[in-house]
Amino acid sequence: MNNYEPFYSNGPPIYPPPPKTQSNGWMISTIILGCLLIMAFLTIIFLLIGLGIASESDQSPVAIVNKVEISESKLLDSLIDSSPDLLIDEIDYLIESEIIKQEAAKQGIKLTDQDLHDQLAASKVDYGSEEEFQDYLNYYEMTTDDYKNTLVLPTLTRLLLEHEISVTDEEISAYFEQNKNKIGQSPERVRASLITVDDLDSANQILTELNNGASFLKLANQYSTDYSAEDGGDLGYFTYDEMDVEISEVAFALDINELSDVVPTYYGYSIILKTEYISAIPAQFTDVQRGIEIKLINDKIYSDYSTYIDDLIFQSDVWSIVDYGEDDYDYEEPFSNPVINL
Repeated sequence: MNNYEPFYSNGPPIYPPPPKTQSNGWMISTIILGCLLIMAFLTIIFLLIGLGIASESDQSPVAIVNKVEISESKLLDSLIDSSPDLLIDEIDYLIESEIIKQEAAKQGIKLTDQDLHDQLAASKVDYGSEEEFQDYLNYYEMTTDDYKNTLVLPTLTRLLLEHEISVTDEEISAYFEQNKNKIGQSPERVRASLITVDDLDSANQILTELNNGASFLKLANQYSTDYSAEDGGDLGYFTYDEMDVEISEVAFALDINELSDVVPTYYGYSIILKTEYISAIPAQFTDVQRGIEIKLINDKIYSDYSTYIDDLIFQSDVWSIVDYGEDDYDYEEPFSNPVINL
C-alpha cells in the first residue's frame, strides 16, 4: 500500500460552513462530506462481503424492475466500478485503523474517557472558540459524542507515541500568548462593508467619490461585483479567519467608520469600510492549558513521526481485495477483518 498519511492529529480537519458572500474566506470543504460518502459506500460493500451475500452464486435482488431482478452481486460490482478511489481510500483507512488498534492492544493501552476528553480539548483549541466549535457541530448536524467518536484513532496514536514527545511549559505559554484572542468563549469580530470591482481605474474612481461624501451603500449597489452588493456591501460580522486574508488584514486594522484605500484581492479591487467591532472574550490560561499541551503533542507527532503508520504496516501481514501492484506491499495472508467500531 502506498501514500499513507497519519491520522489528523486532533480530530477531523477544520472546515467551517460555506461563505455568505463570494469574498468570505470560510473554506467550503468536500472532505467531510467525502468521508461520509466513503463510510456509507464501504458500509454497503463490507456488509455484502462480510455477510457473504455478494458471491457470484448469490443473486438475491436489491430491486425488481418490471419483474427483472437486480441482484446484490450486481450492486456490489456497480459500486466498485463507479467508485474505485473511494474503495481504495476506505480500505486504506480501515487497514490503518486496525493496525493502530492492534498495536495499542499489544502495548496494553486502554482508552479512557479522560483520554478522549483531552483530545477533544485539543480539537477545541484548533477550532478557536467554543462558539466556533458548536457552529461546526451544528452545521454538520453532529453531537459532541458524535465528534468524540471520530477522535478514537487519533487518541490511540497519541497514546502510542506521547512518551517520546516533550512539550515544555514555555511552549504552552507561548502558544497561549500568541493565540489568546482566537481561543476562548468568543473571538474578536468586525463588521464591514465591501465594494469590489474588476479594474483598478474603476476602484480609484469609486474611492474618490466616497472620499467626496458619496453613499457607500448606493455605490455598492450600483457597482460592486460582490454578492454583498444587494445588501449595500454589508458583510455582516466575521472573525479574522472567516474572511479572505487580504480583507481581514485591512478590516481589523481600520478604525470604526474608516475607509480603506483600494485593496487588491482575489476577486479584483476592493474598498472596505469598517462599521463595528466586538472585542474577544479571551480564554483563561488554566481553562485551555491541557488542550494546548495535547495539541502541541499531536502536532509534534504529526511532523516527527509521519512514517509511523507506514512502519507498522510494513511490519505486519496485510492483505486486501485491492490490487496495489508489484511495487507496493504484497501479502498473501489476511489479517483480522477490519471492523471499526467507534
